[in-house]
Amino acid sequence: MTDQEHFALKQLIKFHFFTSLAISLAANWAVTDLLMLKMDFDLAKFGVVKGNMFLVPAVSYFLVSGFLGRLNKDIQICQWGYFLRVALPIVLPLLALTDIGKETLLWVTAGIMAVGYTCAMFANNTLLKIMQNTLPAGELNKRAVFLNSLLGVPGALLCIPAVWFLTRAGSEPKVFLIWFAILQTTVVLFEYPAIRAIGKIKMPQMPVAAQNKAFPFRHVLTRNLCMLFSLTILHGIWMGLCATYFVVYLLKNDGISPSTIMWIEAGLSVFALLAGPCFGKLVDKWGYPLTMTACSALIAAVSFLWVRQFTFTPVLFLFCATVYNGNNGFLSSMLRQSEGLASVRLAPPACAEFSVGLGALLFALGTVAGCFFAGSLYTRLNGSLEEYFRWCARGPVIMFLLSAVWLAVARRSAMKGKENESLENAN
Repeated sequence: MTDQEHFALKQLIKFHFFTSLAISLAANWAVTDLLMLKMDFDLAKFGVVKGNMFLVPAVSYFLVSGFLGRLNKDIQICQWGYFLRVALPIVLPLLALTDIGKETLLWVTAGIMAVGYTCAMFANNTLLKIMQNTLPAGELNKRAVFLNSLLGVPGALLCIPAVWFLTRAGSEPKVFLIWFAILQTTVVLFEYPAIRAIGKIKMPQMPVAAQNKAFPFRHVLTRNLCMLFSLTILHGIWMGLCATYFVVYLLKNDGISPSTIMWIEAGLSVFALLAGPCFGKLVDKWGYPLTMTACSALIAAVSFLWVRQFTFTPVLFLFCATVYNGNNGFLSSMLRQSEGLASVRLAPPACAEFSVGLGALLFALGTVAGCFFAGSLYTRLNGSLEEYFRWCARGPVIMFLLSAVWLAVARRSAMKGKENESLENAN
């Protein structure tokens, strides 16, 4: 690594560490679900808020992604995107303490959460470009996976005592809302050193000829990217199916307490931080098609093992460690991170933001479709969660088959390229 790349890595580590602390409460679903319960929402209306959290950010980013490269403001977008993400939720408990009507509060909450997650998506996707332009190309996946994993660990560990305090000191809704506002205001202060750290990074100026085109579909719809986007939307559908009911399964069928689930999530974050760079190193060495094929094959194997041994605790532990709810287990999170990085690296530089935006939109559409389909499938199976997850286990098999086709096509294209190069050299 050059001195400049080493300096950028140090600043990115500081940024991820302090940002993780700043978003510890605002980005944790267990905490936001507790907040919405204390705000006395109808449980049937949780979907209104959560649906917006998936779809609105992806659509918003996709619509402007083609123009972001012309701004040359990647650092500023990342800084203020995360700041707004952590600051906006402070408004929610303060509004709930007023006499605002429940229906109005619901739609305001849905809007604030949607805007917050939109800011996070802008910041996250811009961060991919910053890492691509400041870290060594041969180690990009290794370093990026480490940094993305770091974004979860400090916040997850801080969240455990915060939730313990909130659930005990805030048994009354009003007291809970007041303490949430105080704690959220406090953790937002961690974003200041994060903003300072990433502000020290110098981004290379993109030449005018290489700046983003508005909607360059024909430039990103290459064979490699089409295969990647197909895998992305399948992953989104499967994640929507798993995430809708897996925590419910742990709470209802296995009797696991909410605090235990938070410890599981913290453990997964630590595991990803320790093992993630090894996975990223394999991606740098083997390429995206091969590592994604191997990853989806292992996900399919672990899923089928679990659905055949529901009552066997070690198998459930293995499933949680590697898959969890379709996005937070080690294998599934590595697959998702690789999809995001691949959408940047496989696209022409002038189409990087648009490629990331298109991938994020397809993943969100797949997730929302999976969430909607989950309810009807659950009803058709008479509420049997065991039978439900036996159906879900088929999803990774389809993902594996598609990625295997991508691997075969990529290898054939590589061989053809070598043959053409040899013929040119001979001539």
